[in-house]
This record gives sequence, structure tokens and C-alpha cells, in this order.
Amino acid sequence: MQGFSVVERIDVIAPHPLATIRFDNCFVPDDHLLGEPGQGFKVAMATLDMLRATDEALDRATTRTLFGAPLSDLQLTQAALADMALGNDASALLVYRAA
Repeated sequence: MQGFSVVERIDVIAPHPLATIRFDNCFVPDDHLLGEPGQGFKVAMATLDMLRATDEALDRATTRTLFGAPLSDLQLTQAALADMALGNDASALLVYRAA
């Protein structure tokens, strides 16, 4: 889109790229907005919170021992972690499609 540029890519542990972006005389139609105008920071932080929660849950499940084995060996735990990862991936794909 004319007037849009990536200024700096930010290296993070998150499974998707982050960057500093710039809009110079760039017209963004209403149907391209994610969330409400002026609320972009809240949207970005909510996304990072979801990714952090998934990372913390995975770390906890692999280090916590229950019934003599890691919590991550239990099928219900595996299903819950898979649901979290699926939600994150689905959200990322929706954002990519919208962008």
C-alpha cells in the first residue's frame, strides 16, 4: 500500500514477526482497520499476552511432574496445549488475510 513501510524488524521469541511500521500519507479504508481507531496498542498487547500465555503453559506442562511423569504426557494437557496453539495460529492467519 502506498505510504506504508516497515521501518525496523524486531527480533522476538514470538512465532510471528513484529516490526516498527510507518504510515506516510497512507489512506487506510475503514474495512482494513483491526479493532477501533486509536486502540492499536491494546490489540498488540492482547496478542502478545496470548503468545506469552501459551509459552508459559507449555513451559509449565513440560517441567511439572504429575503421577511420576511430566504433565505434558497427559492427553488432556496435550489437547489443551494444541487448542491454544491452534487459536494462536488461526488468529495469525486471520490477521494476515486482513492485512
